[in-house]
Amino acid sequence: MDSIAKDDERGELEPPILQGLAQAVPQVDPSPELRARVLKAATPRSASSPNRFVAWRLATAASLALAAGLAIYTSQLKGRITGLERELSDSRAQSAASRLLVADAQTAASRAQSAVAILSAPDVARVDLAGQPVSPNASPAHSGAAREAWCSARRTCRPFPPGARINCGSSPRRHPSAPAC
Repeated sequence: MDSIAKDDERGELEPPILQGLAQAVPQVDPSPELRARVLKAATPRSASSPNRFVAWRLATAASLALAAGLAIYTSQLKGRITGLERELSDSRAQSAASRLLVADAQTAASRAQSAVAILSAPDVARVDLAGQPVSPNASPAHSGAAREAWCSARRTCRPFPPGARINCGSSPRRHPSAPAC
């Protein structure tokens, strides 16, 4: 049996008995019905309804897979857009803060330029006064020791009201009895 199987695999009938068996059988033409059935089974079917149904199911499955893939991609894009909008908002806030800082710096620079212009004006003169050095025991004019010294020197001392401050000449309208600093 193995030799027959081997012979069938090679596509030729090698033993002479098998060749003679094929020639010993009388040749009979098949009936027209049998011939039509065999030819119909052997020919490929053309666009029949089962093939259309399978094709429709495959197209539907492919469309659903494509729709699912596009939905996932759209979701990812929405996430990226949300992140980019957040970054844009942060950048705009930083830009506004930077503009405020630049405006403040320009204002400070303008004030500094004004001060420099005043101090370097041609009509400004520097005058160094030759005075006495500052006493090591000096204290603010509103302290008790300074008030007592001032009052004893003037001999016309009036008591200051409690909590009163002594004007040190920063205002042109100072009280006549207030000491000048």
